[in-house]
Amino acid sequence: PAYPASYPGVIAVTAVDKDGNIYRRANRGDYVAFAALGVKAPVALGDKVKMVSGTSFAAPVVSAEASRLHLELSPKNSEQVVSALRRKAVDKGPKGKDDTFGWGVISLDK
Repeated sequence: PAYPASYPGVIAVTAVDKDGNIYRRANRGDYVAFAALGVKAPVALGDKVKMVSGTSFAAPVVSAEASRLHLELSPKNSEQVVSALRRKAVDKGPKGKDDTFGWGVISLDK
């Protein structure tokens, strides 16, 4: 397991490309909760945009959606937020939670 992602209470995120394929260096394991765009992801650097890859660039996508859901649902109920993320996730791989995609891919455009 990779830390800090595999600590209890942490939402572990792995990376996929724009087509939903897993990143070749992606975190994998039963601790992975969700996947998000992290391959050739656009990142603003001053007045330029750079394309970057890594699970570190996928995590902010899930964090942003979790933050939005906290405001929408209840800032005091993290379990509701995780349940909402699970409903929003697009399942990939074997049906249900798996070691590659977790519960599925989270996208900010849906």
